[in-house]
Formats: sequence, C-alpha cells, structure tokens
Amino acid sequence: MAQAVRVLLNDRKQSQDYLAESTGISLSTLKRRMSNASSFTIDELFEIADHFDVSVNAVLGCSAVDVAPPRRDSHCEKCRPWPVTDCQK
Repeated sequence: MAQAVRVLLNDRKQSQDYLAESTGISLSTLKRRMSNASSFTIDELFEIADHFDVSVNAVLGCSAVDVAPPRRDSHCEKCRPWPVTDCQK
C-alpha cells in the first residue's frame, strides 16, 4: 500500500506533509505507515483515496477484482469458485 501511495504522491508532485495536512492524518502516523512500520487503517485508506480522487483499489495498489470462473475440466465442479485479485502474490 505504501508503494501505491508513493506513486500517487510522485505522480501529483505532492509531499507527505501536504497529504497529512489534507487528510487529517498526523504526519508522524503517515510516516510510520509509509515506512511499513504500521498498517493503514480503513479510514485512512478512504481519506487518501478521496484526497487523490481515486478508488481505494488504487491506494491498495491493485486493479479491479477479477473473478475466475469455476473450472469445469478439473477434478470437481467446485474448483476455484472464489474471486482472484491482482493483489494476491
């Protein structure tokens, strides 16, 4: 997530100071999040997405969810009926 936020900051030529001020996230908290010392909260993710006018997926560093269709040619009809996202590595 921090990497995606860094990309957004760089693309818009904004600083962490400006992001902290605009979102209401304290600068010390934002710096901890950006260094991966602690995780972003859901509220922080939405604040950052609103600030950049992007989806939360963009802040998470993933594209939209891709749903894998069930595999009918496998051993059973229940193989992989769950969604697969680009976030899974």
